[in-house]
Amino acid sequence: MTGPHDPARTLIQMIHPKVLSGPEDILLAGRPASRTDFKFQSGSLLSKFATVVGDYIIEFDLRADNETDLANLVNTIETVRFTQ
Repeated sequence: MTGPHDPARTLIQMIHPKVLSGPEDILLAGRPASRTDFKFQSGSLLSKFATVVGDYIIEFDLRADNETDLANLVNTIETVRFTQ
């Protein structure tokens, strides 16, 4: 894996969830990042955020059982900060 879209693409290839949106290019704490939203057969939802910091891909998986709870979780991603 080399870029922020790679974790979502890997999940799509391995598990085959329904892709609700993305991968979409976004900024996460001022860094280029990716967001992809999924729905699984169980009905659970996932918003996957990923960015590259140095030699690392950092992922945030936010999961919920309904759209309202997921939207509330996604709002918390704005509090992420990277420091050196």
